[in-house]
Amino acid sequence: MAVRSKSGRRLRIEWPAVARHAVAIAATLGLAAIVIKVDAPDALSAHKAALAAIAPDSPDRAFEAAGAEIATGAKSVPAASLARVKDAASDAPLSAEPYFVTGVDALYRGQAAKGQALLTEARRRNPRHRLARLFLLQEDLRAMRVLEATRELKVLTRLVPQVTTLIVPELAKLAVDPRTRSAVAGALRGDPLLNHVLQQLAQSGAEPGVVLELARGAPPPRGQDDPDWRNALVAQFVERKRYGEAFRLWAEFNKAPAMPAGQLVFNPRFERRPEPAPFNWLLSANSVGAAETQRAGGLTVEYFGRESGDLTSQLLLLAPGRYRMQFKVEGNADGQGSLLLWSVSCAGGGARLAEAPLKGVTYTTETRAFDFTVPAQDCGAQMLRLEGRAGEFPATQAVTIPALALRRLESTH
Repeated sequence: MAVRSKSGRRLRIEWPAVARHAVAIAATLGLAAIVIKVDAPDALSAHKAALAAIAPDSPDRAFEAAGAEIATGAKSVPAASLARVKDAASDAPLSAEPYFVTGVDALYRGQAAKGQALLTEARRRNPRHRLARLFLLQEDLRAMRVLEATRELKVLTRLVPQVTTLIVPELAKLAVDPRTRSAVAGALRGDPLLNHVLQQLAQSGAEPGVVLELARGAPPPRGQDDPDWRNALVAQFVERKRYGEAFRLWAEFNKAPAMPAGQLVFNPRFERRPEPAPFNWLLSANSVGAAETQRAGGLTVEYFGRESGDLTSQLLLLAPGRYRMQFKVEGNADGQGSLLLWSVSCAGGGARLAEAPLKGVTYTTETRAFDFTVPAQDCGAQMLRLEGRAGEFPATQAVTIPALALRRLESTH
Protein backbone atom coordinates (compact mmCIF):
# COMPACT_ATOMS: atom_id res chain seq x y z
CA MET A 1 0.00 0.00 0.00
CA ALA A 2 1.15 3.56 -0.66
CA VAL A 3 0.67 6.38 1.86
CA ARG A 4 1.83 9.98 1.83
CA SER A 5 4.29 11.48 4.24
CA LYS A 6 3.74 14.93 5.74
CA SER A 7 5.58 16.36 2.74
CA GLY A 8 3.11 14.70 0.42
CA ARG A 9 5.68 12.22 -0.92
CA ARG A 10 4.30 8.73 -1.65
CA LEU A 11 5.85 6.02 0.50
CA ARG A 12 5.78 2.30 -0.21
CA ILE A 13 4.54 0.43 2.83
CA GLU A 14 6.58 -2.38 4.35
CA TRP A 15 4.48 -4.51 6.65
CA PRO A 16 5.85 -5.27 10.13
CA ALA A 17 5.54 -8.74 11.57
CA VAL A 18 2.77 -9.55 9.11
CA ALA A 19 5.60 -9.60 6.52
CA ARG A 20 7.64 -7.24 4.43
CA HIS A 21 5.59 -6.28 1.41
CA ALA A 22 3.33 -9.21 2.33
CA VAL A 23 1.17 -10.97 4.83
CA ALA A 24 3.40 -13.83 5.99
CA ILE A 25 1.07 -16.74 6.74
CA ALA A 26 1.79 -19.47 9.27
CA ALA A 27 3.74 -22.20 7.47
CA THR A 28 2.08 -24.93 9.54
CA LEU A 29 -1.16 -24.13 7.74
CA GLY A 30 0.46 -24.29 4.34
CA LEU A 31 -0.21 -20.63 3.54
CA ALA A 32 3.27 -19.53 2.59
CA ALA A 33 3.73 -15.82 2.05
CA ILE A 34 0.49 -14.44 0.68
CA VAL A 35 1.61 -11.16 -0.83
CA ILE A 36 -1.05 -8.51 -0.43
CA LYS A 37 0.03 -5.33 -2.18
CA VAL A 38 -2.61 -2.72 -1.45
CA ASP A 39 -2.04 0.26 -3.70
CA ALA A 40 -4.70 2.39 -2.02
CA PRO A 41 -3.69 5.69 -0.48
CA ASP A 42 -7.10 6.01 1.12
CA ALA A 43 -6.62 2.95 3.30
CA LEU A 44 -5.71 5.19 6.21
CA SER A 45 -7.38 8.44 5.18
CA ALA A 46 -9.33 9.51 2.10
CA HIS A 47 -8.46 13.17 2.36
CA LYS A 48 -5.04 13.69 3.92
CA ALA A 49 -4.04 16.92 2.18
CA ALA A 50 -7.42 18.56 2.66
CA LEU A 51 -7.49 17.46 6.28
CA ALA A 52 -4.13 19.02 7.04
CA ALA A 53 -5.14 22.34 5.48
CA ILE A 54 -8.67 22.63 6.83
CA ALA A 55 -8.49 20.93 10.23
CA PRO A 56 -4.91 20.74 11.51
CA ASP A 57 -6.14 19.71 14.97
CA SER A 58 -8.53 17.03 13.72
CA PRO A 59 -8.30 13.74 15.64
CA ASP A 60 -7.98 12.04 12.26
CA ARG A 61 -4.49 13.52 11.93
CA ALA A 62 -3.39 11.71 15.07
CA PHE A 63 -4.95 8.48 13.83
CA GLU A 64 -3.33 8.90 10.43
CA ALA A 65 0.12 9.52 11.86
CA ALA A 66 -0.06 6.45 14.09
CA GLY A 67 -1.47 4.32 11.29
CA ALA A 68 1.29 5.42 8.93
CA GLU A 69 3.92 4.45 11.51
CA ILE A 70 2.37 1.00 11.76
CA ALA A 71 2.09 0.57 8.02
CA THR A 72 5.63 1.73 7.28
CA GLY A 73 7.26 -0.95 9.37
CA ALA A 74 7.51 0.27 12.97
CA LYS A 75 8.00 -2.54 15.47
CA SER A 76 5.88 -0.75 18.06
CA VAL A 77 3.58 2.22 18.32
CA PRO A 78 5.63 5.11 19.79
CA ALA A 79 4.40 6.23 23.18
CA ALA A 80 3.87 9.79 21.96
CA SER A 81 1.74 8.61 19.04
CA LEU A 82 -0.25 6.32 21.29
CA ALA A 83 -0.91 9.17 23.71
CA ARG A 84 -2.11 11.42 20.89
CA VAL A 85 -4.43 8.69 19.65
CA LYS A 86 -5.94 8.23 23.12
CA ASP A 87 -6.43 11.98 23.51
CA ALA A 88 -8.03 12.24 20.07
CA ALA A 89 -10.36 9.32 20.71
CA SER A 90 -12.62 11.44 22.93
CA ASP A 91 -13.23 13.78 19.97
CA ALA A 92 -14.06 10.88 17.61
CA PRO A 93 -16.10 8.43 19.71
CA LEU A 94 -17.36 6.49 16.68
CA SER A 95 -14.01 6.11 14.92
CA ALA A 96 -12.45 2.69 14.36
CA GLU A 97 -8.91 4.09 14.39
CA PRO A 98 -8.28 4.25 18.17
CA TYR A 99 -9.21 0.58 18.43
CA PHE A 100 -7.01 -0.29 15.47
CA VAL A 101 -3.94 1.53 16.78
CA THR A 102 -4.27 0.31 20.35
CA GLY A 103 -5.07 -3.19 19.11
CA VAL A 104 -1.87 -3.34 17.07
CA ASP A 105 0.07 -1.93 20.01
CA ALA A 106 -1.31 -4.73 22.21
CA LEU A 107 -0.20 -7.32 19.66
CA TYR A 108 3.29 -5.81 19.62
CA ARG A 109 3.38 -6.11 23.40
CA GLY A 110 2.42 -9.81 23.24
CA GLN A 111 -1.12 -9.25 24.49
CA ALA A 112 -2.81 -11.34 21.79
CA ALA A 113 -6.28 -11.62 23.35
CA LYS A 114 -6.51 -7.91 24.08
CA GLY A 115 -5.16 -6.99 20.65
CA GLN A 116 -7.62 -9.24 18.86
CA ALA A 117 -10.55 -7.86 20.86
CA LEU A 118 -9.59 -4.27 20.00
CA LEU A 119 -9.02 -5.09 16.31
CA THR A 120 -12.36 -6.91 16.18
CA GLU A 121 -14.05 -3.76 17.48
CA ALA A 122 -12.20 -1.69 14.87
CA ARG A 123 -13.48 -4.04 12.19
CA ARG A 124 -17.01 -3.82 13.58
CA ARG A 125 -16.94 -0.03 13.45
CA ASN A 126 -15.45 0.00 9.95
CA PRO A 127 -15.96 -3.30 8.10
CA ARG A 128 -13.84 -1.95 5.21
CA HIS A 129 -10.78 -1.37 7.41
CA ARG A 130 -8.21 -3.38 5.45
CA LEU A 131 -5.35 -3.01 7.91
CA ALA A 132 -7.47 -4.21 10.82
CA ARG A 133 -8.55 -7.21 8.78
CA LEU A 134 -4.96 -8.02 7.81
CA PHE A 135 -3.83 -8.08 11.43
CA LEU A 136 -6.86 -10.17 12.40
CA LEU A 137 -5.99 -12.54 9.57
CA GLN A 138 -2.51 -12.91 10.97
CA GLU A 139 -3.86 -13.76 14.43
CA ASP A 140 -6.42 -16.23 13.08
CA LEU A 141 -3.72 -18.08 11.18
CA ARG A 142 -1.32 -18.10 14.10
CA ALA A 143 -4.07 -19.68 16.23
CA MET A 144 -4.99 -22.08 13.38
CA ARG A 145 -8.52 -20.70 13.16
CA VAL A 146 -8.83 -21.66 9.50
CA LEU A 147 -12.55 -20.94 9.18
CA GLU A 148 -12.16 -17.38 10.49
CA ALA A 149 -9.02 -16.81 8.42
CA THR A 150 -10.74 -17.96 5.25
CA ARG A 151 -13.62 -15.57 5.92
CA GLU A 152 -11.17 -12.70 6.29
CA LEU A 153 -9.44 -13.67 3.06
CA LYS A 154 -12.81 -13.79 1.33
CA VAL A 155 -13.64 -10.23 2.42
CA LEU A 156 -10.17 -8.96 1.51
CA THR A 157 -10.62 -10.15 -2.08
CA ARG A 158 -13.61 -7.81 -2.29
CA LEU A 159 -11.88 -4.87 -0.66
CA VAL A 160 -8.73 -5.36 -2.74
CA PRO A 161 -9.79 -7.28 -5.91
CA GLN A 162 -6.25 -7.49 -7.30
CA VAL A 163 -5.27 -9.71 -4.39
CA THR A 164 -7.44 -12.60 -5.62
CA THR A 165 -4.72 -14.07 -7.81
CA LEU A 166 -2.36 -14.13 -4.83
CA ILE A 167 -4.77 -15.56 -2.28
CA VAL A 168 -6.39 -18.25 -4.42
CA PRO A 169 -3.34 -20.58 -4.71
CA GLU A 170 -2.92 -20.53 -0.94
CA LEU A 171 -6.59 -21.26 -0.30
CA ALA A 172 -6.25 -24.14 -2.76
CA LYS A 173 -3.42 -25.57 -0.65
CA LEU A 174 -5.67 -25.47 2.41
CA ALA A 175 -8.50 -27.04 0.44
CA VAL A 176 -6.49 -30.15 -0.50
CA ASP A 177 -5.33 -30.70 3.08
CA PRO A 178 -7.83 -33.06 4.81
CA ARG A 179 -7.20 -31.24 8.11
CA THR A 180 -8.44 -27.90 6.81
CA ARG A 181 -10.64 -28.78 3.83
CA SER A 182 -13.96 -28.69 5.65
CA ALA A 183 -13.21 -25.28 7.17
CA VAL A 184 -12.35 -23.81 3.76
CA ALA A 185 -15.42 -25.40 2.17
CA GLY A 186 -17.67 -24.02 4.92
CA ALA A 187 -16.26 -20.52 4.72
CA LEU A 188 -16.46 -20.32 0.92
CA ARG A 189 -19.78 -22.08 0.39
CA GLY A 190 -21.85 -20.10 -2.11
CA ASP A 191 -19.14 -17.50 -2.64
CA PRO A 192 -17.79 -16.72 -6.13
CA LEU A 193 -14.27 -16.95 -4.70
CA LEU A 194 -14.81 -20.71 -4.46
CA ASN A 195 -14.97 -20.90 -8.27
CA HIS A 196 -11.48 -19.40 -8.44
CA VAL A 197 -10.21 -21.94 -5.89
CA LEU A 198 -11.81 -24.81 -7.82
CA GLN A 199 -10.25 -23.54 -11.04
CA GLN A 200 -6.84 -23.45 -9.37
CA LEU A 201 -7.28 -26.99 -8.06
CA ALA A 202 -8.46 -28.36 -11.39
CA GLN A 203 -5.67 -26.71 -13.36
CA SER A 204 -2.97 -27.74 -10.89
CA GLY A 205 -3.85 -31.42 -11.13
CA ALA A 206 -5.50 -31.88 -7.73
CA GLU A 207 -7.31 -35.16 -7.18
CA PRO A 208 -10.62 -34.73 -9.07
CA GLY A 209 -12.57 -36.23 -6.17
CA VAL A 210 -11.40 -33.39 -3.92
CA VAL A 211 -12.54 -30.82 -6.49
CA LEU A 212 -15.96 -32.45 -6.77
CA GLU A 213 -16.33 -32.55 -2.99
CA LEU A 214 -15.62 -28.83 -2.69
CA ALA A 215 -17.77 -28.05 -5.73
CA ARG A 216 -20.95 -28.98 -3.87
CA GLY A 217 -20.96 -25.49 -2.40
CA ALA A 218 -19.97 -23.60 -5.55
CA PRO A 219 -22.29 -21.03 -7.12
CA PRO A 220 -22.81 -21.10 -10.90
CA PRO A 221 -20.32 -18.96 -12.87
CA ARG A 222 -21.66 -15.39 -13.19
CA GLY A 223 -19.92 -14.34 -16.39
CA GLN A 224 -16.71 -14.31 -18.37
CA ASP A 225 -14.69 -12.99 -15.42
CA ASP A 226 -15.82 -15.88 -13.20
CA PRO A 227 -13.76 -18.96 -14.07
CA ASP A 228 -15.55 -22.09 -15.22
CA TRP A 229 -13.64 -24.73 -13.30
CA ARG A 230 -15.82 -27.47 -14.78
CA ASN A 231 -14.03 -27.60 -18.14
CA ALA A 232 -10.67 -27.67 -16.36
CA LEU A 233 -11.87 -30.59 -14.24
CA VAL A 234 -13.05 -32.53 -17.30
CA ALA A 235 -9.61 -31.94 -18.82
CA GLN A 236 -8.00 -33.39 -15.69
CA PHE A 237 -10.08 -36.57 -15.97
CA VAL A 238 -9.07 -36.85 -19.62
CA GLU A 239 -5.40 -36.34 -18.78
CA ARG A 240 -5.65 -39.12 -16.19
CA LYS A 241 -7.27 -41.33 -18.87
CA ARG A 242 -10.48 -41.59 -16.86
CA TYR A 243 -12.44 -41.05 -20.04
CA GLY A 244 -15.81 -42.45 -18.98
CA GLU A 245 -15.93 -40.22 -15.91
CA ALA A 246 -14.80 -37.25 -17.99
CA PHE A 247 -17.67 -37.76 -20.45
CA ARG A 248 -20.23 -38.22 -17.67
CA LEU A 249 -19.17 -34.96 -15.98
CA TRP A 250 -18.98 -33.12 -19.31
CA ALA A 251 -22.54 -34.20 -20.14
CA GLU A 252 -23.78 -33.32 -16.65
CA PHE A 253 -22.06 -29.92 -16.48
CA ASN A 254 -23.25 -28.91 -19.95
CA LYS A 255 -26.68 -30.57 -19.84
CA ALA A 256 -25.75 -32.25 -23.11
CA PRO A 257 -28.52 -34.31 -24.73
CA ALA A 258 -28.03 -38.04 -24.84
CA MET A 259 -26.88 -39.30 -28.22
CA PRO A 260 -29.37 -41.52 -30.06
CA ALA A 261 -28.68 -45.25 -30.05
CA GLY A 262 -25.96 -46.05 -32.54
CA GLN A 263 -24.65 -42.47 -32.85
CA LEU A 264 -20.95 -42.48 -32.04
CA VAL A 265 -20.01 -38.84 -32.76
CA PHE A 266 -21.54 -35.89 -30.93
CA ASN A 267 -23.00 -33.24 -33.21
CA PRO A 268 -22.34 -35.06 -36.51
CA ARG A 269 -24.04 -32.28 -38.52
CA PHE A 270 -21.69 -29.63 -37.15
CA GLU A 271 -24.46 -27.50 -35.65
CA ARG A 272 -23.68 -24.42 -33.58
CA ARG A 273 -24.13 -25.98 -30.17
CA PRO A 274 -23.05 -24.59 -26.77
CA GLU A 275 -21.28 -27.70 -25.50
CA PRO A 276 -17.49 -27.29 -25.38
CA ALA A 277 -14.69 -29.63 -26.37
CA PRO A 278 -13.41 -32.26 -25.93
CA PHE A 279 -16.64 -34.22 -26.56
CA ASN A 280 -17.96 -31.63 -29.02
CA TRP A 281 -15.95 -30.17 -31.90
CA LEU A 282 -12.94 -28.01 -31.09
CA LEU A 283 -12.70 -25.45 -33.89
CA SER A 284 -9.43 -23.69 -34.68
CA ALA A 285 -8.82 -20.23 -36.10
CA ASN A 286 -5.13 -19.40 -36.18
CA SER A 287 -2.11 -19.28 -38.48
CA VAL A 288 -2.80 -22.87 -39.59
CA GLY A 289 -6.24 -22.05 -40.91
CA ALA A 290 -9.86 -21.57 -39.87
CA ALA A 291 -12.71 -23.97 -39.21
CA GLU A 292 -16.23 -22.83 -38.40
CA THR A 293 -19.74 -24.20 -38.27
CA GLN A 294 -22.47 -22.66 -40.40
CA ARG A 295 -25.75 -21.28 -39.10
CA ALA A 296 -27.71 -24.03 -40.83
CA GLY A 297 -25.15 -26.71 -39.95
CA GLY A 298 -22.10 -28.01 -41.73
CA LEU A 299 -18.39 -27.34 -41.36
CA THR A 300 -16.32 -25.03 -43.56
CA VAL A 301 -12.55 -25.23 -43.44
CA GLU A 302 -9.86 -23.13 -45.04
CA TYR A 303 -6.35 -24.48 -44.61
CA PHE A 304 -3.63 -21.97 -45.50
CA GLY A 305 -1.07 -24.68 -46.24
CA ARG A 306 1.96 -23.01 -44.67
CA GLU A 307 2.20 -25.07 -41.47
CA SER A 308 0.78 -28.31 -40.15
CA GLY A 309 -1.86 -28.48 -37.42
CA ASP A 310 -5.40 -29.40 -36.40
CA LEU A 311 -8.42 -27.59 -37.84
CA THR A 312 -11.05 -29.42 -35.79
CA SER A 313 -11.14 -32.40 -33.45
CA GLN A 314 -13.38 -34.38 -31.11
CA LEU A 315 -12.67 -37.02 -28.46
CA LEU A 316 -14.52 -40.30 -29.04
CA LEU A 317 -15.25 -43.24 -26.74
CA LEU A 318 -15.30 -46.24 -29.05
CA ALA A 319 -15.18 -49.83 -27.89
CA PRO A 320 -12.62 -52.12 -29.52
CA GLY A 321 -13.70 -53.13 -33.02
CA ARG A 322 -13.84 -52.08 -36.64
CA TYR A 323 -15.52 -48.84 -37.75
CA ARG A 324 -16.35 -46.88 -40.88
CA MET A 325 -16.60 -43.11 -41.08
CA GLN A 326 -18.58 -41.70 -43.98
CA PHE A 327 -18.82 -38.03 -44.87
CA LYS A 328 -19.91 -35.66 -47.62
CA VAL A 329 -17.44 -33.10 -48.92
CA GLU A 330 -17.18 -30.37 -51.53
CA GLY A 331 -14.88 -27.42 -52.20
CA ASN A 332 -11.47 -26.72 -53.70
CA ALA A 333 -8.85 -29.09 -52.31
CA ASP A 334 -6.70 -30.90 -54.82
CA GLY A 335 -4.23 -32.13 -52.20
CA GLN A 336 -1.27 -30.88 -54.20
CA GLY A 337 1.48 -29.12 -52.26
CA SER A 338 -0.49 -29.04 -49.01
CA LEU A 339 -3.06 -31.53 -47.79
CA LEU A 340 -6.18 -31.83 -45.65
CA LEU A 341 -6.85 -35.21 -44.06
CA TRP A 342 -9.01 -36.94 -41.51
CA SER A 343 -7.11 -38.93 -38.89
CA VAL A 344 -7.99 -41.18 -35.97
CA SER A 345 -5.52 -41.84 -33.14
CA CYS A 346 -5.64 -43.37 -29.70
CA ALA A 347 -5.91 -40.52 -27.21
CA GLY A 348 -2.96 -39.43 -25.13
CA GLY A 349 -0.38 -39.76 -27.87
CA GLY A 350 -1.27 -43.34 -28.74
CA ALA A 351 -1.20 -45.24 -31.99
CA ARG A 352 -2.34 -43.71 -35.27
CA LEU A 353 -5.30 -45.79 -36.45
CA ALA A 354 -6.20 -44.21 -39.79
CA GLU A 355 -5.57 -41.37 -42.22
CA ALA A 356 -7.92 -40.29 -45.01
CA PRO A 357 -6.46 -37.58 -47.29
CA LEU A 358 -8.86 -35.16 -48.98
CA LYS A 359 -7.59 -35.06 -52.56
CA GLY A 360 -9.37 -34.09 -55.74
CA VAL A 361 -12.20 -32.34 -53.90
CA THR A 362 -14.31 -30.15 -56.21
CA TYR A 363 -17.51 -28.15 -55.89
CA THR A 364 -19.49 -31.25 -56.78
CA THR A 365 -20.59 -32.85 -53.52
CA GLU A 366 -19.43 -36.44 -53.11
CA THR A 367 -19.55 -39.06 -50.38
CA ARG A 368 -16.33 -40.57 -49.09
CA ALA A 369 -15.51 -43.10 -46.40
CA PHE A 370 -12.64 -44.80 -44.62
CA ASP A 371 -12.34 -47.69 -42.18
CA PHE A 372 -10.25 -48.15 -39.06
CA THR A 373 -9.88 -50.58 -36.18
CA VAL A 374 -9.78 -49.68 -32.48
CA PRO A 375 -7.46 -52.09 -30.64
CA ALA A 376 -8.41 -53.76 -27.39
CA GLN A 377 -5.35 -52.45 -25.53
CA ASP A 378 -4.18 -48.92 -24.72
CA CYS A 379 -6.94 -47.15 -26.63
CA GLY A 380 -9.63 -46.21 -24.13
CA ALA A 381 -10.51 -43.07 -26.13
CA GLN A 382 -9.76 -41.86 -29.64
CA MET A 383 -9.10 -38.44 -31.14
CA LEU A 384 -10.82 -37.74 -34.45
CA ARG A 385 -9.13 -34.86 -36.26
CA LEU A 386 -9.37 -32.92 -39.47
CA GLU A 387 -5.83 -31.67 -39.88
CA GLY A 388 -3.67 -29.85 -42.35
CA ARG A 389 -0.29 -31.14 -43.46
CA ALA A 390 2.09 -28.64 -45.03
CA GLY A 391 3.94 -29.51 -48.20
CA GLU A 392 7.00 -28.18 -49.94
CA PHE A 393 4.88 -25.78 -51.95
CA PRO A 394 2.11 -24.29 -49.76
CA ALA A 395 -1.34 -24.18 -51.32
CA THR A 396 -4.66 -23.20 -49.78
CA GLN A 397 -7.17 -26.03 -49.38
CA ALA A 398 -10.85 -25.23 -48.73
CA VAL A 399 -13.69 -27.68 -48.08
CA THR A 400 -17.23 -27.84 -46.77
CA ILE A 401 -18.37 -30.95 -44.90
CA PRO A 402 -22.15 -30.93 -44.35
CA ALA A 403 -22.21 -33.95 -42.05
CA LEU A 404 -20.56 -37.23 -41.20
CA ALA A 405 -21.60 -40.60 -39.84
CA LEU A 406 -19.59 -43.14 -37.86
CA ARG A 407 -20.79 -46.71 -37.43
CA ARG A 408 -19.42 -49.96 -36.19
CA LEU A 409 -18.92 -52.69 -38.75
CA GLU A 410 -20.16 -56.18 -38.09
CA SER A 411 -17.45 -58.65 -37.12
CA THR A 412 -16.45 -61.05 -39.85
CA HIS A 413 -15.47 -63.74 -37.35
